[in-house]
Formats: sequence, C-alpha cells, structure tokens
Amino acid sequence: KGRWRESSGWSWLMQSIGIVAPPCMDGALCDQHENRRIRTMCGIAGFLIGAGTWQQERARGVLEAMAGAMIHRGPDDQGVWFDAAKGVGLAHRRLSIIDLSPGGHQPMLSGNSRFVITFNGEIYNYAELRSELAASGSRFRSTSDTEVLLKAIATWGMVAACKKLVGMFAFAVQDQTDN
Repeated sequence: KGRWRESSGWSWLMQSIGIVAPPCMDGALCDQHENRRIRTMCGIAGFLIGAGTWQQERARGVLEAMAGAMIHRGPDDQGVWFDAAKGVGLAHRRLSIIDLSPGGHQPMLSGNSRFVITFNGEIYNYAELRSELAASGSRFRSTSDTEVLLKAIATWGMVAACKKLVGMFAFAVQDQTDN
C-alpha cells in the first residue's frame, strides 16, 4: 500500500481520522503512483436562488461555467439543469466508470420527472439494490448506479433509500413536488 503524501486536503483528512482508502483517491499522490494524478470522481455543483431571479439563459450560462471549471473532474460528459420557477440549478461533469453509455447522463430526471439528481461517487451495492427494485416492478433505462439511486429515492423515500446505500458518494436531489 502506498503512503499518502501531502498533496491534497482529502489525503490529509483521511490520514488524520484513520480512514483506509485506495491509493490515489480524489487524485492524491501516493508512492505507488509516483507523480501522476489520477482522476477518480465526477464533479457536481449547483445553486439555490430566489424563484424567478434569473432567466433561463443566464442560469444556464452560470451552470455551464460551473461545469467548465470542473472539466478535470469528468472529461466524458457534462450536463446542466435549471428550474427557473424554483430557482434551483444543477451542474455535472461525468467520469464514466460503471455505465459508459449516454444513459448515465446527468443531471438525471426520474421517469415521472419528479426528482432530478446529480451524483458523484460509487454505490458498491447498487446491483443488489437494482435487483430489489426490479423485483418490485422498477424498469431501468441504463446500468448506471445513479439511476438505481434515483429509483430507490422515488420508491422508498430519501431516508430509507440512503439507509440502504453502501459506498462513497455525494449527491444533490431536487424533489419537484415537495421541494
């Protein structure tokens, strides 16, 4: 196992609280990989402003700039989503790992458009959750763990879905019905 060098705040934080992490997590430098930086995560960003504050064009411009600033986090794809009536915007830079198809594009809307998500990380038990959801009638358009998370939230609710997750991740979800 490599020893962490002082190269990122994450490696220092993981060392200080005793987390065992794979080499080069979050682009940290380690002995095993010399001076190479490894991209290991997508990038997510967003904002919440007053409803009706910005027009669609201005908001999309800001979101595109936010996504552009994270190009090093995800060279495979980018997406933005904005709801002017609610003043919520999400941006995403994608590093395709599990699902390489366009079906993993984010921000991702649920089938009924109630939920919108931008997700970064990996759900280790997504295959088991997918099987459980499929057994209860859920249909999937992709093999993305993001879609599994989105369906889990829609089916079980936010708290129950999160209690079932095993992995390392961050996400933002907008519930269009319940804010």
